[in-house]
Amino acid sequence: MNLRADRSSRIKYQDTITVLVGEDEAKFILHQAVVCETSDFFRAMFDGRGEWKESVQKTVRLPEVDESIFNIYLGFFYTGDIDLDMDVSANDTGAGTTEEEKKRKFDQVILAYAFGEMTQDATFRNALVDKVSTRTGLSETASHRTERFETFQISRNPRDTC
Repeated sequence: MNLRADRSSRIKYQDTITVLVGEDEAKFILHQAVVCETSDFFRAMFDGRGEWKESVQKTVRLPEVDESIFNIYLGFFYTGDIDLDMDVSANDTGAGTTEEEKKRKFDQVILAYAFGEMTQDATFRNALVDKVSTRTGLSETASHRTERFETFQISRNPRDTC
């Protein structure tokens, strides 16, 4: 998905917000419209009504979020791609990759998805799932399984309902 293609004509780039990420409060200055475009969380916070203190202060604190996960999220908005450290595919023997490294990569994906849940951003979550399924070869397997489900029919007999 290329979010940049139709964005430039409608974004006010002068409107920025500050996001303080992690316990150390790493500071990110972002274009407000970019993060509000698909995130219900940020959209509600900065909708212009001033109901949230963050809306007035133009600052959001996310102490529970890891900076590396936030960078994945921002990269998605500014490049249209999700940059995951996922070098291990389902078909890979894993040669040279320790179990600890595989776990770290898996945790990165889970935390990124959880961040997408927290920010109520279905576009990011869907792009993340697409990226993971493509990188791991699951997209081919999933499409094969979908074809099988299309031939499955559910009984419409009223006695079969709960």
